[in-house]
Formats: sequence, C-alpha cells, structure tokens
Amino acid sequence: MNSFRPICPLCPGFEEGQLGKTFAIASEANGIVAVIAGLVAQVSADYFGEIGPFRVAVLVTAIAAAFVFAWPENYGSPSKRGNKDASITRETDTGGLVANAYALGFCYSLFEGAMYTFVFLWYPTLEGVVPGGELPSGLVSSSFMLCIAIGGKLFDLVVGSKCLREELLLVLTTAPSAVALLIPTVCAFAVRL
Repeated sequence: MNSFRPICPLCPGFEEGQLGKTFAIASEANGIVAVIAGLVAQVSADYFGEIGPFRVAVLVTAIAAAFVFAWPENYGSPSKRGNKDASITRETDTGGLVANAYALGFCYSLFEGAMYTFVFLWYPTLEGVVPGGELPSGLVSSSFMLCIAIGGKLFDLVVGSKCLREELLLVLTTAPSAVALLIPTVCAFAVRL
C-alpha cells in the first residue's frame, strides 16, 4: 500500500487516510467478482464440458476489450501536473532505495510464491482424494475467493475501528498464514506434495 501513497496528491479530494479503505473495497469487490466468475465457470463446465469455461472467457474478454477501446483517455490537468510529477519522482527516488522497502518486497515475494504454489497444487491434491476424481472446481474456487472478500471486509472493519495498527495486523495475519503453508511441507500425511 505504501507504494501508492505518493500518488495521493494527484487525486484532488482524495485524502491519504482513505487509501486503506480504497484497498479494502478493492479486495472485497475482487473477491465477489471472483466468486461470480467461479460459479459461471462451474455452470459452463457442467453444460459444455471441460472446455466450457474457456469459451465463456473468450466472450468475457471480447466484452472487456469493447469497454477498453471505448474508454476515453484521462490526461488530467496539464497546468497542475508539472510540479506534482516532480514531487512524486523525488519521493519515489528517496524512498525506493530504503532497506525496509527491499525487506518488505523480499518477504512479500516469498509469501506470494508460497501462495501460488498452493494455487497450482490445490486442484490435483483435492482431485486425488475425491472418489471418481469429479471435483466441482468452480465451487471450490468460489469458496476460496469468498474468503478473500471476507478478508477485505474484515480488514476494513479492523483498520476502521483503530484497534490495531496496520503493521501489527500484517504480523498477526502473516505469521499464522506462514504456519498454515508450512504444515503440508513438513507433515508425512500430506497428499501429493
């Protein structure tokens, strides 16, 4: 979230304190849209077979392309851009080389790497334990995405209540997540790892 803080001065009426709220709303919306996408994928797989979700994806991509090409470009106000762009560059240059930023990026990349390993392995793992190998992957994926939407809402509630600082919340969520991702790698009963 900190990488977007220098952009706040470019948005008139957008206070820096609203950044966390904006990310919470984006996370909730992303989760809800992903739940809907998972349900649509499941229905299309039920009707059209394994290729069904890909056929729907072509249609959705065409609709998105139509919106993208119809969207007018927003260049902003040229009279006010010059000095604000310089301040953003100055803030980015001084903040980009800080050791804490590198440490945060390193930790984030390790955590995301573990999460993507989970994303690639959840389907074959569950498929191996389901009798007959028939897995409603759209419903399972929608359940995962619902958890993301709930997480976005919980973040908004916790940060909005001012009972926890964002830094402490990061530690309190990352530590149990790391333990949860570590368990299948060290346990003998782990399936397909």
